[in-house]
Amino acid sequence: MGAFEQLRGEHKVILEVAALMELLASDQDTPDRLRASMPELLDFLRTYVDRNHHAKEELALFPAMEVDPMLHALAEVLEAEHDEARRMLVLMEEAARDERAPLHNAALAYTAHMREHIAKENEMIFDAAERTLGTEQTNALEREFTDIEAAALAPGKLEELLAAIRKHC
Repeated sequence: MGAFEQLRGEHKVILEVAALMELLASDQDTPDRLRASMPELLDFLRTYVDRNHHAKEELALFPAMEVDPMLHALAEVLEAEHDEARRMLVLMEEAARDERAPLHNAALAYTAHMREHIAKENEMIFDAAERTLGTEQTNALEREFTDIEAAALAPGKLEELLAAIRKHC
């Protein structure tokens, strides 16, 4: 699987979890389900999204994009969006600890942010980067992605994270 196909595939997994989080956040009949699922959701967001997926982009893809001024500027925008997602994640963690906090608002804001961010990457930026970076650079990205993923995720960890979240839905 190529580097960009791998990132797009990870986006599908992230969007699947975002949909589950939206479902839990929108469930007015049992609002405690979101709070009960928050440890598993936060673990997924910290481990899979940030330490794995965003790390691949920030440590490998974005530096490769520096070869082109337009791509470099786009990488800076994406990195700022990653930082915003991290700030939103902290807000969710804080809201999860406070029974009175509107956790559902924080969760819905995070999922909306990630949907917009992923659409931008999938529909515009990855295509531009793919056209600009050569085969040699793309192959190098794949090797770097393998190392980053090995450091972030033990074998079977993704399946474990997803199973823990799905038990709440």
